[in-house]
Amino acid sequence: MDEHKLRSLLERLNSGEVSIEEALDALRALPFEDLGFAMVDHHRAIRQGFPEVIYCEGKTTDQILGIARRIVESGVDLLATRANPDIYAVVKSEIPGAEYHEAARAIVVHKNRDMRGRGTILVVSAGTSDIPVAEEAVVTATVMGN
Repeated sequence: MDEHKLRSLLERLNSGEVSIEEALDALRALPFEDLGFAMVDHHRAIRQGFPEVIYCEGKTTDQILGIARRIVESGVDLLATRANPDIYAVVKSEIPGAEYHEAARAIVVHKNRDMRGRGTILVVSAGTSDIPVAEEAVVTATVMGN
């Protein structure tokens, strides 16, 4: 849940469009949702300006998919880094709109394409072995609204 969604929920509660019980249901997973194998930080977007990011290395495909589902279902952007094509194939089959950036090894689902950045970001690479890291930086900056 991001600040915009939280504000909208509170306004709908204030106007009587949703009941207290409905608002509580919407807030139940805040700030953390325990999946048993991971704690998904749904409050991070409000605190940090961008939701939880999945670092895929060291996680099983089922764990990545479980976390990704919860992030997307909460209505915010998904960024999963250090992903491989096999992980992407599973995520894409379950989550509509998933995109894979091969050079960056990143999976993205855009819910919000607002540009929120201030200024210009320059990504510089020292050579071909740095390209995946530079591409990951570009995808990350883009998904975060720059």
